[in-house]
Amino acid sequence: MTRPKTRMLPFRFGSDAEFAAAREFLAGAGYTTAAICERLGLKDLGQFKPLGEGRATPPEVNDRLDALIRMFLDGMPVEAPVLARLLGDDGLAALAALRLVGRHPEAPDRWAARVMLYPMASLYIASDLGVHAPGLFRAEELMRPDAVFPALTSNTHTFLQQLPATPCERLLELCAGTGIAALAGARSAGHAWAVDITERSTRFAEFNARLNGIDNVTALQGDLYAPVAGLTFDRIVAHPPYVPASGPEVIFRDAGEDGEAVFRRLIEGLPDHLERGGRLYCTCMATDRAGATLEDRIRGWLGEAEAEFDLLVVTHFELPPTDYYLRLASMGVVPWAIAEQRSQLYKRLEAERILYLTLVAQRHGPRPSFSVRRENGEGAGAAEADALVAWMTAVSDGSWVERLAAARPRLSDAARLVLTHAAGDGGWTVTAAKVQVEYPFRRTVELSVNVATLLTLFDGTATAPEHLRRLRDSGAFPPEMPDAAFVKFLGDMVAEGVLRLDGGAPVEAAPAG
Repeated sequence: MTRPKTRMLPFRFGSDAEFAAAREFLAGAGYTTAAICERLGLKDLGQFKPLGEGRATPPEVNDRLDALIRMFLDGMPVEAPVLARLLGDDGLAALAALRLVGRHPEAPDRWAARVMLYPMASLYIASDLGVHAPGLFRAEELMRPDAVFPALTSNTHTFLQQLPATPCERLLELCAGTGIAALAGARSAGHAWAVDITERSTRFAEFNARLNGIDNVTALQGDLYAPVAGLTFDRIVAHPPYVPASGPEVIFRDAGEDGEAVFRRLIEGLPDHLERGGRLYCTCMATDRAGATLEDRIRGWLGEAEAEFDLLVVTHFELPPTDYYLRLASMGVVPWAIAEQRSQLYKRLEAERILYLTLVAQRHGPRPSFSVRRENGEGAGAAEADALVAWMTAVSDGSWVERLAAARPRLSDAARLVLTHAAGDGGWTVTAAKVQVEYPFRRTVELSVNVATLLTLFDGTATAPEHLRRLRDSGAFPPEMPDAAFVKFLGDMVAEGVLRLDGGAPVEAAPAG
């Protein structure tokens, strides 16, 4: 592959030894996610805001961590004597060798960053500087259509949380940007590919692979699947653009008039590139529309192969389009005129809800397909989604009864019983009951009071057949009710997250099939 002249890029492709020196210096300096979050009082790095966006912090630079945060996250210069004292000659030389830092052109007595550089997913990731953290550059020099978007956002944090760390052979990241998902996935993959439509992102992904000493990632430039034509993968991951735009003014952001152009083409390519037994994990924004849920529309995009795919849609939030854009405008994220324009667009499209979601699409063999939607609970991620897919797969292929019979169900610790009372005859009478679950997925299940009480018997000490025998013997289970009705009830409660099996996730995750 012919590499472009490095003067086009803010960094330099150095030798393996130079990359290793920079990596070792950053690790030795304690430049870690945990250290930065503790220093800045953050829950996670997705909450980070640079000083240029109004973060309040003392201006002093007292140690190496302060200096690295100030340069690589805030994009602000640091006086040369201070930097030399804190980083040492070897540390400064290691960063300068890759052109990660340089003398500020308007203040030669100061050093500043040429890229954003931050720890993420136990990696060091470089991306383009932002207008509020310009480093060595002027803000107008950073406003380029092919800018490499930072992975240091709450949306990227959500995306990464939804990606499994389980082994796979061939992993493909589309719309890769910095390549962070491919790099993180390479730890458990035989080989990973990071594909992006821009040459700039492709070079950043290659740089990040070398900075982290990862040699089983290939970075390719091209439009979605074009660079990997003829190849198939057992895992495909993507965080595509999804903002409505008439033209791609900003490539990492804009995705056609309805914001779904890239997502739609990504789904359309699955039948040619996802192996049977493989899964897609895609985090993006899309819509339910009048007469067609998102799941219905995805099946339409899959064409004749739609019967080969299971779909799990995990929503992180959903709002009517007008409410969503009113919220963005009131927060100053978009101008009021843009909010009105997009509200009218979605009205023309008959969009009923905007969803920020993660889609898990599983390709399977000869059996019925399923489509399931869940609202994500706080802290839930790939393991919980995979566990639900595994259970619904078992339901679909008929193996769930055997699995349930061998398990010891227990009532979820996240379950809450809510009773509705009505006044009458001088007291309160329970008129309705429902069980609410907050984790791993938010669910509400309407039940009778007696059935809701029955659930407390499931404490993880007995199998489903043992429970059934005890209930029969005690007379609590009507003799005329067939065993199959009891088994189906338990299976439904597992799918809803009310019951868990063997004390783990909703059910132990099994390989896709």
